Amino acid sequence: MESVALQIGMYEHMEKQQVNRFNWRHGSAFLAANIRRAVSYGTKSYGSELIRETFTLLDLLDEETPGRSEDLLENYPEVAELRPISSYPLLIRLDRVPVSELKDEHGGDPNGMIEWASSIDSEIFRPFSQALNFELVTPVPSIRLCAFRVVNCTNEYFDGAPEEFELDPID
Repeated sequence: MESVALQIGMYEHMEKQQVNRFNWRHGSAFLAANIRRAVSYGTKSYGSELIRETFTLLDLLDEETPGRSEDLLENYPEVAELRPISSYPLLIRLDRVPVSELKDEHGGDPNGMIEWASSIDSEIFRPFSQALNFELVTPVPSIRLCAFRVVNCTNEYFDGAPEEFELDPID
């Protein structure tokens, strides 16, 4: 029951779009400075954090009371239809984003995070760059975007990203 309570607490933060230890805001495009972090987001089941966590909560409820999720989903057929869908991981790259087009992940000024990242020695930048996520605050013309299929994923790495993967350009 404790795991259900923890999941419900997290879900309540998501529902309220809160920023606490995690960023539960949705509805914007968020950019990851680290490719492994970007791939980890793109390869999550359902391609949506909110949908994935909804089904995680329903699975936990079923562990407590088998069949409970089916009872709940009878009232939400649109959600039930999503359960059998598997995601098709994509990565969209956007290069050379002006700071004026960004906020930090929590909706604040990105300059502090950028200055911190600039001060890190290049040899240890990669692991620290996992924490560099930004909110894109302006529309971007499609000409600036490069899309890739994430393919040939192998073993899950510690942060949920595949340990190895390839990017197949989409023309």
